Amino acid sequence: RSSLAETAFLHSLARDFYRMLNLDASDEDSPVDVKVTSDGLRVIVYDRAARPMFDPKSDNFTEWGRFVIQNLAWIADRQDFKIRIDGHVSSNYRSESSDYGAWELTSDRANAARRVLQQYAVNGNRFERVTGFADTLPLKGVAPSSPKNQRIELSFAILAPKLSSL
Repeated sequence: RSSLAETAFLHSLARDFYRMLNLDASDEDSPVDVKVTSDGLRVIVYDRAARPMFDPKSDNFTEWGRFVIQNLAWIADRQDFKIRIDGHVSSNYRSESSDYGAWELTSDRANAARRVLQQYAVNGNRFERVTGFADTLPLKGVAPSSPKNQRIELSFAILAPKLSSL
């Protein structure tokens, strides 16, 4: 669906994002993975022990997590993207409460990301979906119990150009 110009632009945005975070895109243990997709960008932010995105078992961002979302907001605010945010945990996640489990945590983390993006000027009408998936969608080729599954995924879809009437 993306044109060659859109694809080149998206690759440029991905490089800019890595540069803003001072990360190496080729590092396999990077806390952030940015992929150009057929309809835009997909950004996966891992909640890693070395660079946690959130305080343990909460939806409160760490300083690093807030920095990542703030930089994503800077990019999203300048482009006409529709945004989807998905929260995930590994199958090892254990709640201390029977009333608050993986479903609640992943939904709350996705919603926390939406709130912070809005706080940094992303218009609320740009959000298409904010969803928690608990441990139901592990990454392909990754064990469900792997810490890599502790993540939020943000999809930034380019809106189809509006056709002008003649």
